[in-house]
Amino acid sequence: EITKDEGTLTVTPRPVSIVTKSAQKVYDGKPLVAGGVTVGGSGFVAGECSVRNTGSRIEVGSSKNWFELDWAEGSSSANYEISKEEGTLTVLPAEVSSNGEEPWGGDGPRPCVGGEGVHSLYSTESTYDGFEHTIDVETLSKIKLVGGDSPQISYALTSNGVYQTEPIYFTNSCFTSIWYRVESPNHKPYIHEAGISILPRPVCVVSGSAQKNYDGMPLTAHSFSVG
Repeated sequence: EITKDEGTLTVTPRPVSIVTKSAQKVYDGKPLVAGGVTVGGSGFVAGECSVRNTGSRIEVGSSKNWFELDWAEGSSSANYEISKEEGTLTVLPAEVSSNGEEPWGGDGPRPCVGGEGVHSLYSTESTYDGFEHTIDVETLSKIKLVGGDSPQISYALTSNGVYQTEPIYFTNSCFTSIWYRVESPNHKPYIHEAGISILPRPVCVVSGSAQKNYDGMPLTAHSFSVG
């Protein structure tokens, strides 16, 4: 009499751990990558699977350092118990002015500023002419930011005031300041003061002369000139 006791053959999933790196940098308009993937645990059976690092980030912020698995024909992920630890890619905002100087948007050499009053590359001075005047917004708009981003510029009457996208204009004679703020989604705000000076318009009025012998009537001279 034959009895049998059949055993059980069990194939358990192969444990594999996958770890990608973390990295960070200041925004420069170029992709941030952190290559290299660490495969741990028992690893993949030779030839069955390869790992590709696909994580990349350009804009300010954070995201996972992703990876992808490329399975060979006939291989199955069901044969593996995969744990993952994805690193973080972090891009920090850049400075509008990397050296602390007021950024220059002109095409030519950076001008020198000095003398009395507000020191700014974008201060303006004019003589009253009945028209509106503001700081040099045309040159200011040409500031070049790291990464090639377009500057977003706004204006206010005080450093901590309410900023608006439209320039602030003055018509009457004055000496005052306009604060401007330069920023972008990938750059820290940069705030600086620029002066605007509208000088009084010099006017010379010369009235005419006249004479006569006394006749009991008023002597007048209605002619005049403006220079």
